[in-house]
Amino acid sequence: MKKLMTIPMLLVSLSAFAQKANVIFIDPDIESKELENFNIQKDSHQSSIPDRDEREALLNQNEKTKDWDELKKDIFYMDLARKSVPELQKKYPELTAKELKLLKERR
Repeated sequence: MKKLMTIPMLLVSLSAFAQKANVIFIDPDIESKELENFNIQKDSHQSSIPDRDEREALLNQNEKTKDWDELKKDIFYMDLARKSVPELQKKYPELTAKELKLLKERR
């Protein structure tokens, strides 16, 4: 009896490993031919990561954000779109609420 119960459980366990993983492409230019063992989905919305020139134009308006590294600038730019001014103040205490509000409006 124990052997009969072990076989179906083993089959269920093996089938769980045979499932394809979902992969979502944000960039439409990514080639997906080599990923045929995955469920490929193309993301339809635009990325929050800005064009570098667009981001620089905004962040160069403030002396405090000019000298940040590239990663911090990208994260801040994305945070401007998603977070409220009070949330931004907690994460970026070097900027005043007025500065944050102004940058958020210009984004």
